[in-house]
Amino acid sequence: MILRSRTKEAPITHPETAVKLNKARRKKSPYFTIEGELAEEFKKVLPFQNISKEEADTLDTSWTPRHTVKKVTGITVSVQDIVFVIKLKGFTGLHKLFTAYQVDISEQESAPVITFTRK
Repeated sequence: MILRSRTKEAPITHPETAVKLNKARRKKSPYFTIEGELAEEFKKVLPFQNISKEEADTLDTSWTPRHTVKKVTGITVSVQDIVFVIKLKGFTGLHKLFTAYQVDISEQESAPVITFTRK
């Protein structure tokens, strides 16, 4: 019989990519901070902070996401923004992120720093 120790991973506090950011959310990190290019990309999806579960489901199942986003939320997004949201596991993942974390934005040396604190 082989015994394996299950060491608990340290929480992700500085995700560098959208995939790592989503992993931090899934692992229920108590807090994390994003900076640089990832923060610049994330700032573009901040208007979706008040998205409801029903709207997120509608946007995720749409065949024309750009048009559906405009129709449902009134916000115009680019294809790059849609791709970034998909990396966060779609609008449903974005909804889960915003409902689980308090988002604080600060500008440091002309670059945004976004801090997520678990509610």
